[in-house]
Amino acid sequence: MGTRGRRDGGFTLIEVLVAFVILAISLSVLLQVFSLGLRSTHKSEGHLAAIQFAQSKLAAVGAELPLIPGRRSDNDPAGYRWQIDTRPVPEVEPQLGDAQSGELYQVTVTVRWGPPAGSDELTLTTLRLGPPLVRP
Repeated sequence: MGTRGRRDGGFTLIEVLVAFVILAISLSVLLQVFSLGLRSTHKSEGHLAAIQFAQSKLAAVGAELPLIPGRRSDNDPAGYRWQIDTRPVPEVEPQLGDAQSGELYQVTVTVRWGPPAGSDELTLTTLRLGPPLVRP
């Protein structure tokens, strides 16, 4: 019999090269997906920590920080830059309560974190009942 129709049991060089190319492309895609997942996890952890930080600053207004109109801001050692804006809310209906019972304030906390060039930002707002304003 001739060797024309017969084939040895091994792989050719082209088959091995094609297998390596397919393997390299597959690994490259998997590494990109894994890297994207890690970045997303890191970003959401930072966002969650910023939410907790903003909530703690919001809770401090009226307890540790005085509930007075104005703007306060500072930098935290953890890398957060925060700003608290407090302003009285104008009454919509005069029957809402006696002027001596208190004043309604809108408190807005803005937290920024990350590098200054591409910093992330989060804003939380609430209403608080505080002392009445002294109006002339």
